Amino acid sequence: MSSRWARGLALVVACGLMLPQAMSSAVAAGVNVGDDAIENDDLRGDLYPALKGLPDGASIKQSFERAMSGDASTVPALLGLLNHSNMHVAEWAARMLGRFGSPDVSQALKNLTSDSRDLVRAGGLRGLFRMGDPATASIARAGLQDASYIIQIASLATLEGLGDGGNGAAVVVYLDSPTRQVHPNVIFDTLEVLGDAPGSTVVVDRLAQEVNDKSRLMDVRAGAALAVEKLGRPDLGGRVLDRVNVRTAFETIDVAQFKVQRLATKQGVTISGQGQLDVLLSAIDVDGKKPVLDPWGRLVRGVFVSPGIFNVVSDGPDKTPKTVDDVSTAESFASYSSRMYADLFGPPIPPGP
Repeated sequence: MSSRWARGLALVVACGLMLPQAMSSAVAAGVNVGDDAIENDDLRGDLYPALKGLPDGASIKQSFERAMSGDASTVPALLGLLNHSNMHVAEWAARMLGRFGSPDVSQALKNLTSDSRDLVRAGGLRGLFRMGDPATASIARAGLQDASYIIQIASLATLEGLGDGGNGAAVVVYLDSPTRQVHPNVIFDTLEVLGDAPGSTVVVDRLAQEVNDKSRLMDVRAGAALAVEKLGRPDLGGRVLDRVNVRTAFETIDVAQFKVQRLATKQGVTISGQGQLDVLLSAIDVDGKKPVLDPWGRLVRGVFVSPGIFNVVSDGPDKTPKTVDDVSTAESFASYSSRMYADLFGPPIPPGP
């Protein structure tokens, strides 16, 4: 549960709190709920430098240090900081209050849903999530319809963290929201975690629809295919899922070919036969994996062509060598996709006048 919030709320920070490159996970809010040591370091690194410019910075720091030590007597001070003019102070106060669940804290965090500052509202949602407040899910579902990207992604991360399939239908509705600002593939990641509530197929059905929607970009359809596969229905991913694996296979064989050639150069030899190629291929790894396997778990193989010229080949989706769907460095992914998966796309756009 905690890592899911971490990944999702990292996007919040990437777009609002630190403003680094979009969707970086190495950001202030990308921490594990319940891992106090990580969150403590995060708070100190993110907030404390800003406190130096505040007249009440020293007392604020003291309050947070007491909170991080588990001192519940600091709760009144944190409650007061929710109204601080510095939004980062208020946001962190909301987040830290999640460690001290009580009716007063719960109500104060719920009141933040009407705060004008997006990050403070997101901090309040995180605090409610942390304390396991029963209202967390309903507030997060409502947050999906908020106009702010920060609140949308925080709400999505919260629902994902809760892991309740009963919230899957609300996330499906969010896909069609006219105010949606989150990329469909991020939403598919959440649906992959939530799945369907017992007796429902709304999530799986929607993912299957996305897989087969030829008006969608292929990367979006592939994201849906991967999600539905992880929900135990690879059959619904169909040939879109095969195409995803083919693209991975091309990446693997391209790297393998490069490494074999580099090894041959390092040894000062020209590849002059199949046996020599086999030896070199068996000596390399791809992404630390040796022997080199394709996405279907089969060994890739070398095919000697002529002195110094060779290809690396995967048996492809049918796992059978020397068939039409073999994946080879002799062909580009674009050419293969056009040859094998033309039916996955809509009719070509007619040329202009």
